[in-house]
Amino acid sequence: AVQRRAGVSEEASALSGMLAAPQLDGGVSRFLAARDLAVLTGRDDHGRLWTSPLLGRPGFLEAHGSTLRIHAVPRAGDPLHRIQEGQPVGILALDLALRRRVRVNGTLVRATGHELEIHADQAYGNCPRYMQQRHLDHGSATGADAVVVRHHDALQPEHLALIARSDTFVLGTTHPTRGTDTSH
Repeated sequence: AVQRRAGVSEEASALSGMLAAPQLDGGVSRFLAARDLAVLTGRDDHGRLWTSPLLGRPGFLEAHGSTLRIHAVPRAGDPLHRIQEGQPVGILALDLALRRRVRVNGTLVRATGHELEIHADQAYGNCPRYMQQRHLDHGSATGADAVVVRHHDALQPEHLALIARSDTFVLGTTHPTRGTDTSH
């Protein structure tokens, strides 16, 4: 009713395929396999929601049917380093150079020290709007370097300065019945 009143029923109906059961084969599988960057959203051991980068060589994201295997985990020290199975998670795979992205939302069904497996409930691409073109240099990042996490009760001046000069932001959200999502 809201879409009809806003005059966007036709545009919205074109997106109804996003609600169908996801199939990660074909073009989505090839896109995911070519990526070297993804972002994971999930809950830590204390139930707090975090969004963490996952880095790997192309091929570290492997998709078949409704299963996404990730041959990487968040680095040591990252709040999601030992993410627990059975929870809703969101993955965002990014190609910043070509301004393309695919979102996969589902349930983390397996987590080992080196690999994650997600049963996808939703999978879809997003338009390039708001994506700044980037060519990432992972440098010496191997995944073995520890992440340092600091906790603050309020934003510090250096945090505000970082936010003010940023033109790219990744956000993790969750809903009690609709699951977890990672958005750019």
